[in-house]
Amino acid sequence: MGWSLADCETLTIHGRPAEQVIPFLAPSQNLLILTKDASSPSKVAHILRERGYGASQMTALAHMNGTDEARFDGTADAWSHAVPRLSHPLRCGASHRRGLRSCRARGYPDSAFASDGTMTKQEVRAITLAKLAPARGALLWDVGCGAGSVAIEWMRAARDARAIGVECRADRRAFAAQNAITLGAPALTLIDGTAPEALATLPAPRCGIHRWRIDPRGLCGRMGRPPSNPPTDDWWPTPSHWKARRCCCPCTRNTAGPDAHRR
Repeated sequence: MGWSLADCETLTIHGRPAEQVIPFLAPSQNLLILTKDASSPSKVAHILRERGYGASQMTALAHMNGTDEARFDGTADAWSHAVPRLSHPLRCGASHRRGLRSCRARGYPDSAFASDGTMTKQEVRAITLAKLAPARGALLWDVGCGAGSVAIEWMRAARDARAIGVECRADRRAFAAQNAITLGAPALTLIDGTAPEALATLPAPRCGIHRWRIDPRGLCGRMGRPPSNPPTDDWWPTPSHWKARRCCCPCTRNTAGPDAHRR
């Protein structure tokens, strides 16, 4: 196909939601996708069309190196091929004409999120994500996640990054679930509850963000480090609470105190 592997994003939607390709859509971006079945190319074409990438060139390969080997070419706008049932590599050369564009470093504009108007705004999300430092496979607790904007941007910022959103309001959980699918973070886990009770059985995170005034031991006690975006500076626990606590992130720093997030 004339592409260097080093110039491609290699992805898989085999056994995973097709929406996982969304964070990787960008003008002139080459995607090589392992698909699930015959429906996968059509699902990817729909995602491309919905986001203004309908002019993107797509190629589906079937039965590679077999007697029934076949190739199907077309644009996302005009994709109508009935491809065989077996899994296929799918090539997409993204070409953007209109619609929503997003830089992974800058994130989505506020208008991209469905919400009731109460959400962490784009500039604050950017600062928060810079402080949280998303990493591959890392888990974030977003306590009081609302429309899920920070958790979704976290998951988009690093491959396989995970997030659990805790939100007691059903309407805001519905916004978060809708945004997760629309904006490319379908694996976002949403929990109905309040802190600290809802945190007791969750897997330990690498870091967390919260918007509620809660007993710090409920969140920090599980994390081993202070969360981002506390409601007030006097929220921080006393230094004795942090003594000999171990940070949950892979950096293996031995302690974290109320000034750690400011460094």
